[in-house]
Amino acid sequence: MDPILVLASILLTLALVAMPPLIDGVERKVRASIQSRIGPPIIQTWLDLMKLLAKEIKLPESSELAALTALLSVVISVALLCCLAVFTAVRMVSVGAALAIVMLIASLHGLSLLTACTTANPFAAVGSFRRVALTIVNEAGLLLSIALALYSIQISSRSLVPLAISAAMLAISGFANSGRLPYDLHEAEPELASGTVIELSGPLLAAEIYSHLAERMALTALPMYVLFAALAKNLVVRCLGFLAGSIGLWLVFAVTSTVLGRSRVDLAIRSLGAVYASMAIAWTGAVLLC
Repeated sequence: MDPILVLASILLTLALVAMPPLIDGVERKVRASIQSRIGPPIIQTWLDLMKLLAKEIKLPESSELAALTALLSVVISVALLCCLAVFTAVRMVSVGAALAIVMLIASLHGLSLLTACTTANPFAAVGSFRRVALTIVNEAGLLLSIALALYSIQISSRSLVPLAISAAMLAISGFANSGRLPYDLHEAEPELASGTVIELSGPLLAAEIYSHLAERMALTALPMYVLFAALAKNLVVRCLGFLAGSIGLWLVFAVTSTVLGRSRVDLAIRSLGAVYASMAIAWTGAVLLC
């Protein structure tokens, strides 16, 4: 492989791995500004993680498996970010790359649900079951949008409209999977104030928080990967556009979630299903016209 591509892949990977807590700090600042508050400093999320890592490890009662699943979530989330960085740098857009990304995302979701269920806390279990209902619809939307994106890339020389629609579907799926309002259904009642991680603390909680933020970063970067890996031939433009687009889309998600209210479980599922179906119809029409 070209040494320049290797260097670009390494730098892009390091940036993606380090950015999630920092961008979360920016999101908290943006949310505070919209709500007429000062908010914490931008590096507050990093400070919170470091403080949690310095605390004593306390395993929840009868849930030793939660420690393993939380650590595995960190490994898989970092692997997902690495895949997106490398695939973007080398312009690898293929069925194999898509399958690797989907498998890693599905593994993260499975480990997150397993972590909640192994804590033996009924509130965490209820929150995880609510998340399962939303995840089923979202996984279908994610798979459909990735499949449509792969085909759109092949016909991008004729029209960019199908590619734009499939990238928008990926963005919607990423927003719903990020756990922000109105789709934070695992924290939808006062008794579930800590959601599926209600029993975790110290380094385990830090691992789960970072894993969640890294997954947010990956889901936000996925539409940018599709667009820039497919369209940008210049390495510098591709990498910088990928990073800038991912950060920009994250902030769009932050503003959107701040101005929206929480949805009911049944309404969230129906609305997402309707959005994916309508966008698939629009994509089909765009393909037939191009």
